[in-house]
Amino acid sequence: MENHQYFWLFLIINSCSGSGTGFNDDPAIDPRLYNLDWMKSVPDETLISALSIPGTHESLSLHGGPLAKCQVWTLDKQLNLGVRYFDLHGKVTKLMTELIDKNRNKIWTKSSIPNMQQVRGNIVLLQSDTFYRGIENQESTFFENKKLINVEAKIRNIKSQLCDHHVVLTDSAASRLSRPKTLAQTLNKQLDNFVVQHEKSSSNQGCLGVLSMNFPSADLIKNIIQLKPCNCVKGGKIGDGGRKIQVTTEPKPKPTSSTSEQAQVPEPQAITSGSDSKTTAEAVTGPESETIGETTPAADKTTPGPYSETTAQAVPKLENNS
Repeated sequence: MENHQYFWLFLIINSCSGSGTGFNDDPAIDPRLYNLDWMKSVPDETLISALSIPGTHESLSLHGGPLAKCQVWTLDKQLNLGVRYFDLHGKVTKLMTELIDKNRNKIWTKSSIPNMQQVRGNIVLLQSDTFYRGIENQESTFFENKKLINVEAKIRNIKSQLCDHHVVLTDSAASRLSRPKTLAQTLNKQLDNFVVQHEKSSSNQGCLGVLSMNFPSADLIKNIIQLKPCNCVKGGKIGDGGRKIQVTTEPKPKPTSSTSEQAQVPEPQAITSGSDSKTTAEAVTGPESETIGETTPAADKTTPGPYSETTAQAVPKLENNS
């Protein structure tokens, strides 16, 4: 049995179909649709779990046929359009371990939920079934049988998790029984219509968490990032998105060397080599790093087939732009 490895990475940095479909399979982009620095205006005290974040499912699956291809835009184009959650697949355990060890001051590996001030310009990892560094996440049940069902009621139930312990992830593309493009044409339109209505009338605006999609349109991405942060403080201002203090579920270490803090981070399980192993990443930038546009996805160099993308080149270059 193959051991699948994956992690999630936040970067806290013209559609083929008609307007309002939420779907796009045209690789060309009008630069006027870019949303390069949308996180810059998010208040420092906002918990990243309180943001509605557009993401892509199997972010580097640009090839492989109708059953494998999930995206049409390269990673740098996704970043430019405002995507900040990436699902990256590949055999990269050693690479990620080395990357974390060399860039501990730029990668959030704790299990607690950080606020924007703590992680601006950094990468935030999410835990998975086989990767134990990073913050906890929980999948939503917004979609049932390929339909959005009672979402506002479900938001009320998950709001406490968004405001405290977890990032909530909605993977609208999690189906191996349908072609990704066919599924996206149906689900993305539902999602786009819901997000527009949610912004107009919801009493819990912005409490959506991460929305991971196949073939999203620029309009759908923009509609998501225009949502205000979830109001996590009863009686607080809309847009507070969190407490007025730094939030952590971990005890503060006594003033010692950084070695003791690093020791608290669990090591990921070693994985066996397998063509289906995967890595998923999520990242948070804001203000956005200028190196984002330079990121070159490895998908163009892969051999067609499911999970054929190589993740080693998918991790954004980390530079200190402070």
